[in-house]
Amino acid sequence: MQVVIAFLVSLIAGTLFSYDLIIFGVFVLATAIVAFGLLRPKLLIYFILFSSSVLGYYALARYTTFFEGTSFKVNLQGLRNILIIGVSIPLIIFNFRKVIEAKFFLPILLYMLVFILTMVINFSMYNLRLFTNILSPFLFYFLMLIYIRDEKDKNAVLTAIILSSFIPIIVAVLQYLGILKVFERYDYNTIGQRIHSTFDVANTFGVYMVMFSSISILKFLKEKQFFSKLWKSVYLFAAHLALMMTMSRNAIFSMLLSYTLIANAKWGILRSILVAALLIVVLFSIPGLNERLLMPSQKLDVTVFDVFTRFDFETINSYSMGRLVIWRNWWYAILDSSTMQHIFGHGFDPALLKGRYFHNEFLRSYWINGIVGLVFYMYLIFYVLFTIYAWMKASIKRKEWNIYYISAFSYIFAMTFMLNFDNMFGKHEIWIYYFSLMALAERTRVKETEDNLNLSVA
Repeated sequence: MQVVIAFLVSLIAGTLFSYDLIIFGVFVLATAIVAFGLLRPKLLIYFILFSSSVLGYYALARYTTFFEGTSFKVNLQGLRNILIIGVSIPLIIFNFRKVIEAKFFLPILLYMLVFILTMVINFSMYNLRLFTNILSPFLFYFLMLIYIRDEKDKNAVLTAIILSSFIPIIVAVLQYLGILKVFERYDYNTIGQRIHSTFDVANTFGVYMVMFSSISILKFLKEKQFFSKLWKSVYLFAAHLALMMTMSRNAIFSMLLSYTLIANAKWGILRSILVAALLIVVLFSIPGLNERLLMPSQKLDVTVFDVFTRFDFETINSYSMGRLVIWRNWWYAILDSSTMQHIFGHGFDPALLKGRYFHNEFLRSYWINGIVGLVFYMYLIFYVLFTIYAWMKASIKRKEWNIYYISAFSYIFAMTFMLNFDNMFGKHEIWIYYFSLMALAERTRVKETEDNLNLSVA
């Protein structure tokens, strides 16, 4: 019932904003976060999960701004961030003992301390805004560990995560049919448009939908009742259709690789290669998608053969090689930095970064937070990835296809993969799901450890 209430409130808020009833929308958003946080923290968790997908709508969240013309200018996403942080911090302080017992407390703490240090050295209001973007998902992870305690709570959160995908999937279909506007516009060598749904760009929506691939498959396979299985088959098809509509190579390949690693955990390297080969055949058999997977985003001025035999940046324009040229230019800028900037970074300067993208979040971390920030960022990201994989592998070896481990690993791997090729750092709306699945996996691990301890005592 609580999940349904939070879902309906998020729909009301999203509807108000979509009809430009900004004041009423802000009132519902602020009242929901504060009231749920004070009275029913679990409702706050569900509401954050829903609003992360609904209120991320590109034309809405990015361009609905407050305090215009001042240094305190903030958009709708930023306002939601501030509200979440303001409500979460007191709840975490009152339950701090549970927080410090978290498996990933130390790497998160170390990264946050280093980020704060580099932010103070390179202080600006823009650095502060970026800090709120990365702080809110961390706080959400701790809230999950405090208030999600048993199997019933975990199932409610998973239900909330699944429900959060309904509106994005519906919007994706409406965009594909031309009923709703597609805001992402590039000159792609592909058939049709890339669908971004309620997110800023197609790649963001793509990696978000990767999460529902494993969830929908496992839900379908484990269902026994006919009509429930029929409904879950419809959802499985819709989730994968929405993912394919994005034509996001990074998201699709990250899904393929995550399933290959899951197969490796079960059957070993040789069979996992066969699984990967089968998935590649299936992907390349989809009309339109095979063209997108094989061709670059922009038209090449040289042939693919020229790229591999005569690799010369001077004769290949920046649009042709895309990310390679972007990475090269940023490394040139980094090499021109001072010693202090190498260590503590340059901070976040929108005047310098406007219209420029890193397309690699490790490179961005080096630029903004220096080598110290990069080291602790990589420590956090890869420690989480390898820990979740170890938990999942142990579970699969016991012939348990645990939905919390597998869904957490597939999404966390997809996000880690995307960090190498796209701009994901400040998109807290999808990091919320990263840390929610991380918390669900940790709660599952804690329960297993307690059960094993009880058995050994008995």
